[in-house]
Amino acid sequence: MQGEESAGGEASIECRTCGAANPRTARFCNGCGAPLASASLRPVICTSCGGVNSADTRFCNRCGAALGPGSNVPTPLSVPGVPLPPATSGLPVSYNPEYEILPPEEADHYEEGDKARDRTVSGLSLLIVAFALGWIPYVSILGGLIALIGLILLFLGRWGFDDRHHAFVLGGIVFLFLMIVAEFFIAIGFVEAVVGDAQTTSSLSGLTSTVQSQIDAFLIATAVVGILAGLAHVLIPYGLADRQTQALLWAAFAFQVAISVVVLALLLPMVNSAVSQALSGTTFDQGPLNDLDATSAVYGTLNVVPSVVFAWAYYRARGAAMRRA
Repeated sequence: MQGEESAGGEASIECRTCGAANPRTARFCNGCGAPLASASLRPVICTSCGGVNSADTRFCNRCGAALGPGSNVPTPLSVPGVPLPPATSGLPVSYNPEYEILPPEEADHYEEGDKARDRTVSGLSLLIVAFALGWIPYVSILGGLIALIGLILLFLGRWGFDDRHHAFVLGGIVFLFLMIVAEFFIAIGFVEAVVGDAQTTSSLSGLTSTVQSQIDAFLIATAVVGILAGLAHVLIPYGLADRQTQALLWAAFAFQVAISVVVLALLLPMVNSAVSQALSGTTFDQGPLNDLDATSAVYGTLNVVPSVVFAWAYYRARGAAMRRA
């Protein structure tokens, strides 16, 4: 068993296959050739002479040099059927994970990391599709559902990379969630305000001015929330982005802000005119509001510009994630 002393006084390890005692530094059993558990203990290579030492050695058994943290270079461990990589005499052997036998708990850790990175790549892929659909009227609803799935995958896979990526993903998703909640309460407040004004205002002219002001406030608040949501789209892949990708993210955000301001400036006068026409007769006329909705949908197609740039930036971030996976 492990910890026993061999005949020469050296610590030995027992083969789990045949029970033979072997030197602690052995990788395969002397009796049956089976891999030993000690193979998971990585030997230390001396950076002075290239000598191989056991994992618990403090000084090189070949030249006597101290084996500090800088000397802890793992050697490649052979496995049956796989040849060892070539080594240079007198120099440390280069490390290649392909030849390493990992302990079960460390192997599980790497497997979980691979799964997290795969979720990140899949999440970014879905968000690219969502950006491609998000600017199309009515189809944007499908894009929103795809984006939700992509965000869930990114959230689950945020541990697959460094802490910087984790922080950006978590902060961006939380910020985007807060903007969605804010949009919901803005819509609820708008409906309650319009219904309340309709119940308390007796004159049609008074109701017209009240509804116009409520719609104006709703459109402005919605535009502000949309701009802030665009900032969340910048943050989510920022930890994976190089400088060019970061520039694309900020360019997409700038396009979104500019288009939101222009569309808002065009719609506000149309809203006042449509509300006046709808409430000008003795009965409510839905036609002007339908025309306003159609015009708003046309203006919304201008968002194709930031959507395409965001999709391009996310595609580059996806490529970076695949290279680091």
